[in-house]
Amino acid sequence: MDKILISTNEQDYNHAISKIQLLKKEAEKLDIIIQQYTGAVLTQEVYTDVLFHKGSQIKENYKQQLEADIKKLKITSPKTIQTMMAGVKEFAEEIYFYIESLRGDDRMKYASYLSIQEGKAVVKQEALDHLYEEFKNYASTPEEIELYNAQKEACESLNKLLQITKKNFPGLRFNLPMNFYTGFFDFSGNSIEVKPILFDLLTAQHSKQTVEEINKYKQAEKEVKDQENKKILDTVHEKLPVVNASHRTADISNSILI
Repeated sequence: MDKILISTNEQDYNHAISKIQLLKKEAEKLDIIIQQYTGAVLTQEVYTDVLFHKGSQIKENYKQQLEADIKKLKITSPKTIQTMMAGVKEFAEEIYFYIESLRGDDRMKYASYLSIQEGKAVVKQEALDHLYEEFKNYASTPEEIELYNAQKEACESLNKLLQITKKNFPGLRFNLPMNFYTGFFDFSGNSIEVKPILFDLLTAQHSKQTVEEINKYKQAEKEVKDQENKKILDTVHEKLPVVNASHRTADISNSILI
């Protein structure tokens, strides 16, 4: 049975890549140290010796090289010999501090991902491919594949439920993801059951929304009628004749005298 790729942890993979890039920069520093003391570029053999054997071989080689130079140059002055051999201690200290700078950092486990070529650290592509595979999650056994397929079916059903809820009851909101599940389903028994109380709430909310919409419509209709009535009254008032107030007073006075 073929395995099924479920996910890839890209974040952790990128974090591992950053560790490898840091280790690559540290290798360049080591190359400078090696050239400074031995005059030779960093090799894969020396790199492995420093990282995994504390540089014991390269330090011994450097010591033997100095002794050979002293013998070859026929140097007999104790002071000169002492000065030259002091380089062995300095070289050992440089190697020590370099190793200490890597201590406690998990990037050391990626040392095998580097290849030293002409003094330069190169990241192996096949190693990166292998690394990327490590951060992939698969369902491989029959039990895992059955579980994953059941998850997919449940996910599709839940997405359908969510879409229907948004379409038919847009006012319904779930503050937390868990509220969505506990709102629709009852987990108290041995099996998951539909929670009927939520449908009562949905119906009540839907009815409330319907009443509110009707009231808003009636209020808007009343406002329109009020505006129309006001316009009619204004038109009537404009057509009525204007009566002089002084004539009206005189007419009233004459009526009293009679």
